[in-house]
Amino acid sequence: MRFLHTADWHLGRVYHGMPLLEDQAHVLRDFVRLAAELKPDAILIAGDVYDRSVPPADAVKLLDEVLAELVLGLGLRVAMIAGNHDGPDRLAFGSGLLARAGLTVRGPVEAGAEPLLFDDAHGKVAVHLLPYGEPALVRAALPLAPAIAVKAAAQGTQPKGRPAMGQPAMGQPVMSQGELFPSAEAAPDLANQANPVDPAESSAPSEAAAPRIADHHSALAAQVAAARARQPAGARSVAVAHAFVIGGSEAESERPLTVGGSGSVGAELFDGFDYAALGHLHRPQQIGSPRIQYSGSLLKYSFAEADHAKSVSLVTLGAPGELQVERIALAPRRDLRILEGRLDELLAAAASDPARQDYVLARLSDDGALLDAMGKLRTAYPNALAIERSLLQGEGGAHRGGDHRRMRVEDLFAGFYREMTGQALGEGAAAVLAEVVQRVEREARQA
Repeated sequence: MRFLHTADWHLGRVYHGMPLLEDQAHVLRDFVRLAAELKPDAILIAGDVYDRSVPPADAVKLLDEVLAELVLGLGLRVAMIAGNHDGPDRLAFGSGLLARAGLTVRGPVEAGAEPLLFDDAHGKVAVHLLPYGEPALVRAALPLAPAIAVKAAAQGTQPKGRPAMGQPAMGQPVMSQGELFPSAEAAPDLANQANPVDPAESSAPSEAAAPRIADHHSALAAQVAAARARQPAGARSVAVAHAFVIGGSEAESERPLTVGGSGSVGAELFDGFDYAALGHLHRPQQIGSPRIQYSGSLLKYSFAEADHAKSVSLVTLGAPGELQVERIALAPRRDLRILEGRLDELLAAAASDPARQDYVLARLSDDGALLDAMGKLRTAYPNALAIERSLLQGEGGAHRGGDHRRMRVEDLFAGFYREMTGQALGEGAAAVLAEVVQRVEREARQA
């Protein structure tokens, strides 16, 4: 089986005030041409299809056009899941009808979701769609997930030391569903370990069957356990998920799933899958094993990604244990890059720069004040998005790491003045500033 793995399209994204929809349409036209050339058995889109939960109308229109070309025009099967940027219910609108045409959309987490099945020369392949879900929503959607199965999934283990999915490890027999997923009632001690119950709740009849889903790891573990329960014996298995797997490399454009690190999940959740097609991290990368891969985003979506090489992954599943992953580069309409140097040097170099239409961040090393630096830069680079001063990295920019909302206005202005001029605000100017701030605050209180 061959399929294209892609993710993080972020349709409708606006960066530094610049709408990127035309750039997205350009690269998606190339993606459709690539799909027509390769004729894969499926296209898997691993979440963050849109950039926000209520996408703009033109982003919805673009997605409709692309999916129509892939599914109706080329006759390809496409499956996509919701990511943390997507509104799951909106993304899944009409999914019951669309599935008949070959487009499977999994928005909210659902109990009883069946895998997509494919056949090739080596047998069956089951593709399990595991959309992003906040722990509370997963708890509500999967209230009867077997506790022992959730614990085993969370630990990356299986009862009796057997492989995690229906496809056995080399030389091992295939397990029955009963072996792989013993009931929680049959193993009360393990169930209770996986699901500690408050004393006040000890009389609840379903305490052993309802695991505690408290973070993203246990939430995804519950989905994995449900998927394993529906894995056909002997079939190879593919998971499509949207998560921050521990060990991955982040960029600033990836919205944190939670605060404090509880949004991460362990790679062991995907033990036993022949391939895990992941979304969320924007740099193409594998996590440990070649079986666990992020395809990366469609385009560079922040200057932190300036050194990324964007691509889609062509994945070939052969006989059990055989896997090939080829990254195919995507060519953007405009690159996103960082220029460094003095402003006059950058303006002079632009005359011989063939890519002046790129989106650029200029890191300027000039000393002293610069008048209308952005206006001058845009005469050479019309799509310049931002300017940074090298002084920001020095002593004068130290305040950038703090919470600006807790700083005095006088300190903020003094820091800004130092960053722009490279000089400290004089005592006389500081006194005038303090007087102005006091007057404005007094007038605001009296208003």
